[in-house]
Amino acid sequence: MEDGLHFDKIFNSHLPYLKASRTPPPANIRRRFNNLDSDVIGIVITVRQPLSIKVGKNTARNTNKREITLIDGRSNTIKVALWGDLANNEGQILSDKVSENPVVILSDVKGSFYQGEFSLSTTMISTMEINPSSTDADELQQRFKSFVCGKHVLHILPPTKRMREAPMVDLKDIIEGNIIELFCTFKTIIIKVINKEKPWYENCKTCNRRVYSRYDTTLCEKCENKKASFIRKPILKLVVSDGIDEAHVTLFDASDYLSGCTQSEYAEDMKNCETKEKCKYYKNLVTCQGKEFIFLVKTDKKTEPDQARKYIIAQEIKKYELLEVSNVQNEDDGPNDKKKLKIKKDASTH
Repeated sequence: MEDGLHFDKIFNSHLPYLKASRTPPPANIRRRFNNLDSDVIGIVITVRQPLSIKVGKNTARNTNKREITLIDGRSNTIKVALWGDLANNEGQILSDKVSENPVVILSDVKGSFYQGEFSLSTTMISTMEINPSSTDADELQQRFKSFVCGKHVLHILPPTKRMREAPMVDLKDIIEGNIIELFCTFKTIIIKVINKEKPWYENCKTCNRRVYSRYDTTLCEKCENKKASFIRKPILKLVVSDGIDEAHVTLFDASDYLSGCTQSEYAEDMKNCETKEKCKYYKNLVTCQGKEFIFLVKTDKKTEPDQARKYIIAQEIKKYELLEVSNVQNEDDGPNDKKKLKIKKDASTH
C-alpha cells in the first residue's frame, strides 16, 4: 500500500504541533497545514448523523455536516468532516453500510487543528470513492479483518495519542479543580449506568435543537412543530467511584464504546426484544458496571467543586488494561516526553 495514503504521512509531518496544549500552533504552521491538500484511504468505523450548520456570519444559508471516523492499515484513526453533498449523499450511503465497514478513498481533503487535535475536512473539490476496486482497498480490508477478528472494532482500538500522553490524576483533583493541564485522565469503576433504557436524546433535524417526546408528539419549541423530525444523539450518564470519591460522568460520542452500537441500532434492539434484559446492547451497558475504566477529560476551571460531581464530561473512555498495553507498546517509540502533572497549590500552604 502506498505510504502516501496512510494517515502516518500527515501525522508525522505535524505531530510536533499537535501536543495537547492551551497554546495553539504558530500562525505560519496553521497556514501551511490548512493549505495542505491530502488524499487518504481508510475503513469507516463510525458515521454520525448530519447536522445543519450555518455558513458565514452574514448569511442565512445552511449546509449539512456529517462526521465519520476512519481507520487505516496501521490502526491509526482520524475524524473526517463531510460537508454539503458529500454529507447528504455519500454520507447517507456510509451510514447505511457502516456495519460492513466499507473502504473509502478521499481526495483533496484539508486538515485543521482544534484544541490541539488533528482532523480532516472535505472541500468544494473533494471526491470520495466507496469500496473502490483496487489493490490498496483489498489489502486494507484484509488487514482490518485480521485486526478485528470478529470483535467490535471500538473495543480493540488503541487509545488516542492525546489519551496516552495526558497525565493521570485522582478523581478528587478533578472534582476540586486542582488540575492546571488542559487534558487529563483518571481511573474509576463504573458504579451505575443511569440511562440504560434510553442512552440518547433527540435533536430536531431542522434547527438542531433538542425535541421533547410527549405521548405521540415530538415537540420542537424553537420550530413550534409538534411533529418534528429528529435524529438521535448519543448520551450516557454514569456514576463512577475510585473507592474514595464518587462523581457523575457524561459521555456523548464516546458512549458507543460501552454500548457497542449506534443509537438507531440500540433503539431497534430494544423495540424488537420481549424484555430489555434480552437486548444485546442493553446487556453491554449492564456488564460494564463494576468494571474499571480510564476516562479522558478536558478540565473546566469555571466549574465549582459541587458542580463537578455532576458535570464531568469525558471525551474518551477505554478499559484500563488496554491503556496499560498501549503504553508498553509505545515505550519503544523514543524518550518519554509526557508532561509533568501540574497541581494548583493551596493558598494556605507555604
